[in-house]
Amino acid sequence: MFRKSLSPIFDKIFGNKILVVILLMFLFQIPYLDRVYPSIHTIYMYGSLLLTIMLIILQIMSTKIKKDLIWIFLFFGLILYFTMKGSGQTYEYIRSNFASFGMCLLFYIWMNNNPKVLVESFSYLSIYIYINLLTVMLFRRGIYSDFIYHNYNWFLGYKNIHIRSILPISAMCIISSYYKHNMLDLQTKILIACSALTFVFNGSSTSLVGYAVFLLLIVLFNKKNKKLPKILSLRTGVIAVFIFFVLIVILRMQERFDFFIVDVLHKDLTLHNRTIIWDRTFELVEKKLYTGYGYMSGTSYGELMNNDYFAHPHNYLLYIIFTGGLLLFMVVMLGYYLADKSLRKTNRSIYSKVTLFTLISFFLMGLTESLTGTVFIYPMLILAMNVDKIIEQDVMSQPWRVANLLLWLKMKASRKRISFTK
Repeated sequence: MFRKSLSPIFDKIFGNKILVVILLMFLFQIPYLDRVYPSIHTIYMYGSLLLTIMLIILQIMSTKIKKDLIWIFLFFGLILYFTMKGSGQTYEYIRSNFASFGMCLLFYIWMNNNPKVLVESFSYLSIYIYINLLTVMLFRRGIYSDFIYHNYNWFLGYKNIHIRSILPISAMCIISSYYKHNMLDLQTKILIACSALTFVFNGSSTSLVGYAVFLLLIVLFNKKNKKLPKILSLRTGVIAVFIFFVLIVILRMQERFDFFIVDVLHKDLTLHNRTIIWDRTFELVEKKLYTGYGYMSGTSYGELMNNDYFAHPHNYLLYIIFTGGLLLFMVVMLGYYLADKSLRKTNRSIYSKVTLFTLISFFLMGLTESLTGTVFIYPMLILAMNVDKIIEQDVMSQPWRVANLLLWLKMKASRKRISFTK
């Protein structure tokens, strides 16, 4: 009764695109502003903290608790617990991760109330991609330096981390374009071109490969309601990357992939620095296999590794196990399982496809990167768990799109069969 009495207020909140844009801009902090202007960083930090608290209150008042919300609290709560028991860097963990936690809540709340507003609000973040490209083109060696990366830092940070914001922003803009125009509009095509040019100019081979894989999948499977092959799924992508993890990180069989490593990634076939980091991390992981060390800042990790330049394990799966052991690894895999389950049911939809391709690209890049500080990776996982909400709102608002209507009816029929069998 309490929620129903407040429903008109909630409708205004969830329909307010300006509010969502403000939330996105505060929760996604610009690396350049963080490093160069401490006062702006402080405003961002406290502002995003207050907005995260507001989102928690809004979620309690307006949205039912579902399994994906439980997963959010389980994931971040488990790392918090292991941090308190392990590294003890509780304050650093909260300060570095509440924005990602808040972004997950933002995605969960709006995907369950007004996904259209969330999707369309991302078009405003595209300005960051254009500003970043301009700084890359004008200042070839970067616009600021820090204690680790003395060069090649631009508006969106060091060259290798540009992809972590550009990829999800591009994905959301593509989804928005299909939602509004049933196709890729000119504005989105320009955004994609500028994103690709960024990786060409900044020299990040890992990012270029990840974005190329994303675009290739879009080109091959851009038919809006054509079903994906069964082999192309999040589950398959995770299994494939896990196999590569075993072959390269554990068994060191990188010679079998010399073309990809040397000619595409332009890295030494021995992956010398990576193997040193991996070996040392494995030694540490063996001591705390089940619980890990908790969150650890880049500086603290470098001290543990006896090398200031080694700020993280340079592998996503290894970073997860190092942080929370096998328990956190199982929770992360549960998240990907829930996302895969949702994406499989809706794999005819372009919205599902774009979300899937984004997660596959992230996971692929995780072979040689820990993806630390990636604010959008887990929100995109929440998007995957709730992608059917975009399809439903698309059908309700534009029922004349017959293909969408048929897809939605198949989804409804599938749900009824599942509940009947239960």
